[in-house]
Amino acid sequence: LSLSIALLLAGQSLLVQSLTLGQWTGFIIPDLAGAALLVLLCGPRLLRVWVVLQGLFSLFALSYHTSLGMPPTLADLVNGTSYAIDIGLPSLLHYVDTAALSWLVPCCLLLFLLCGKKPRYGFRVRRWSLVPLVALVAAFVLSVGKQPLSDFFPENYIHRTDKKYFAAPGRRSLKYRGYLTSFSLELGTGAAWTFRHLQPTPCSADGIEAIPVPPASPYLSLIQVESLDWGLLDREVEGEQVMPFLHSLLPHAIVLRLDGTKKLGSANSDFEIFNGQEASSSVVHYEFLTSYPRSLFRCLSADRRRIMAFCGVPADYMNLAAAYPLLGITEYRALERLKADGLSPLPVWWAGVVRDEDLLAYAAKHLPEGPFVQFIITMNMHLPEHVALLKDPPLFTGAPDSAFLTTARTTDDALRDYVAALPDGARLILWGDHRSYGRSTGDVPFLIYTKGQSHPFDGSGLDGLTRCKMHHYLHKLFACPAPPEETAPDGQAVCPR
Repeated sequence: LSLSIALLLAGQSLLVQSLTLGQWTGFIIPDLAGAALLVLLCGPRLLRVWVVLQGLFSLFALSYHTSLGMPPTLADLVNGTSYAIDIGLPSLLHYVDTAALSWLVPCCLLLFLLCGKKPRYGFRVRRWSLVPLVALVAAFVLSVGKQPLSDFFPENYIHRTDKKYFAAPGRRSLKYRGYLTSFSLELGTGAAWTFRHLQPTPCSADGIEAIPVPPASPYLSLIQVESLDWGLLDREVEGEQVMPFLHSLLPHAIVLRLDGTKKLGSANSDFEIFNGQEASSSVVHYEFLTSYPRSLFRCLSADRRRIMAFCGVPADYMNLAAAYPLLGITEYRALERLKADGLSPLPVWWAGVVRDEDLLAYAAKHLPEGPFVQFIITMNMHLPEHVALLKDPPLFTGAPDSAFLTTARTTDDALRDYVAALPDGARLILWGDHRSYGRSTGDVPFLIYTKGQSHPFDGSGLDGLTRCKMHHYLHKLFACPAPPEETAPDGQAVCPR
């Protein structure tokens, strides 16, 4: 009975590590030793508590990996929990990995029943716990050879500039030590809290050389579309295009295919594009950085153009009300201003969200007479669980992800009406902030379309393009000076040009 419990506990752990970390063989001995230690030392009640906790964490880790494409670290939880709480329980439940739930529940129920029948062991049996304990210590010592514990102390990584050290130390630790030990090290050393002070590193411009640069335009609309996966550009359901307006732009636009990895809060999307620095997956840089010398908006404001940003969430979300002016955005109209101007938000999340139809119509209404820059962040495609508030009845009912596809159509319709309001010659630069949460190719589109003109270029075959690299392309497109060089503490250039 005890052997069965230990094997089931270790097997569940190994499977979760395989699915989220991409490996399991290196964890066989520590997982078996840890499970044996628990069975030998814990009584039925305490063991049942462990089964519940392990099951809940397994579900969380699998759901996190399914949504973001990477395993969680303690730093992620420390810096991202507030954003998760803000969107509310219904939206959080939408991210639960139902496939994981289907096998975790029976596994945990079986373990729960078996643990209730496990006898309490006396000292003669418990003394054998020294064997798995020694195995655990030995596994930990071996892991130190692969990643020294000094990596977790801030003086050894905050000022490092090479990309090897840009990942949170806990993230690198996961593949050597698994979750529990890595979380404990992040907690004990304080790395989960101090990692936010790491400066983001500049990315290279390699790979953008082949992208054409059309003539400049005084009218710029930059639109970051929530969850706009590459596959949505051509997605059809029963012969009908899901996003017909965006699809109609493809023959006339520069179309690029970018890596769609979502990082914490997805603020990496506009942060990387505007600043040309690689965002961390464990912190939202807008929360902590107070200077943005590489911002594209500093160039765009050189001719005193009005630069406006629009988003249908509260102004202080992700600290955007403080960060955007530092980027060079002259006016940020968020939920509070939109409500004051008569827009009614949907009753979702903690404060409400303005629909894309209303937001884009509002932005179109506030197009200046002369040269302008408008930056808009859409939200509808973040709300498939609230699809009835956006369009009822839903569309594409023959598809398993009909709710999400319906939100995509509402965004497409809103984009169509907004572009119709733009003056001829206006340039639309549109990208997905990250891959979609459901059926996904893993990539996002980046489109450059000039109203009334045709500058076709199919860049879908270009390799290695990221949102960060697009910063360098936009520098060329806007005819901006090269970004300033970054320097390391020793005075050596990090990104020489």
